[in-house]
Amino acid sequence: MASILLCTWLSQEVTAQETLDDIVPGTYYQDHVITNYAGTWKWTSGADTFTVVLVKKKRNLDKYSVDVLSGGYRYVKNGVEIVNTLNVVNKDVNNVVNGNFASLRSITRDGNGFLFLFMDIIHNNKWGHVHAEITPYGNTYQFTWNLTGTGLRYVPAGTTPPPAGYSVPDDIVLIKQ
Repeated sequence: MASILLCTWLSQEVTAQETLDDIVPGTYYQDHVITNYAGTWKWTSGADTFTVVLVKKKRNLDKYSVDVLSGGYRYVKNGVEIVNTLNVVNKDVNNVVNGNFASLRSITRDGNGFLFLFMDIIHNNKWGHVHAEITPYGNTYQFTWNLTGTGLRYVPAGTTPPPAGYSVPDDIVLIKQ
């Protein structure tokens, strides 16, 4: 199942900028919209905070390279840290074997919006998709975060499936810091 997700991720990275028929071997396809997404984003509600850090990286594929976003997140609920994956922000996006994944990474772009693959480490690495779009907000940007399930989680017979929902907020607006 992980290989199916990886293949889907790799093939969809191209669609953000070119179709597979348009690919020129050896080309580095840069995506300048990604620059606006890179950085630290924060949502606060009372004693709850959710922080996302995204880094622009060059992903080398078989015959070409593309820009991608790699990131992590931190969720504090009622002043208590629930989860923190900010230590994986700088994982090597070119070495994705043996589960070497950042917990948040871009899959494809549609206009100014992105689709991210999300890994919930609290819920046994449950996968989800984040539909995201940034819009101007004063002298910065706001990031609309909508986390939904993928249905792509394999649960072996005799094991307990991950709980419903996610360990982080699923529908919020973050502000670029």
